[in-house]
Amino acid sequence: MVRSTCITCLHLHPTELIVKNVRYFIKFSYYGVDMIELATITDMEILGVERKAAVLHGREAARAILSRGSDIALLWVSKLGYHKLPGGGLEDGEERTGALAREILEETGWEADIEEELGMTVEIRGEFGLRQVSYVYLAQASKKVARPSFTKKEMSQGFELRWMNIDEALKMMENEEPKDYEGKFVHHRDLFLLKMAYSLIMDGLSSQK
Repeated sequence: MVRSTCITCLHLHPTELIVKNVRYFIKFSYYGVDMIELATITDMEILGVERKAAVLHGREAARAILSRGSDIALLWVSKLGYHKLPGGGLEDGEERTGALAREILEETGWEADIEEELGMTVEIRGEFGLRQVSYVYLAQASKKVARPSFTKKEMSQGFELRWMNIDEALKMMENEEPKDYEGKFVHHRDLFLLKMAYSLIMDGLSSQK
């Protein structure tokens, strides 16, 4: 059990984790930004079949494994049956970390320190003709300033903020079955990222012995 461990307090270089524990390990550049590509997720991983769209439009997003002491933040999408990590799309002219800080504040009500860059994931959603690149960070909640402020779409999907230790989060997410196409991608991506964080914690604990 790792309930007393703060994810962002381990001070490990994320690339070390990627080399040891992640299947996909490529230096790639999207939108002029060099980051480690952690995984590419397609319809084959989600549905078992490949769908090819004639045209793919791009979307950039920033996401965080946000810790508060020994707990992490998850958003429960109650109407669709899955949890997700905080984060969302970059608006025009936004920097990645600035967009992430805004999303964290909107979705959790907390200001946060963005502490470590983990890398990026790429999703190819054939049904939507979408290539989504998510820049992923470790972050630490620093000050509660408001209540979560969800969009109309998020409220209609039953969004709810939850804090829990990473053991509980993994057990819960491993048993979830999202009801919609988008949710299957989100859940697959964020479960993958959470498993990365768990490996980071365990490696950190081992190195401290």
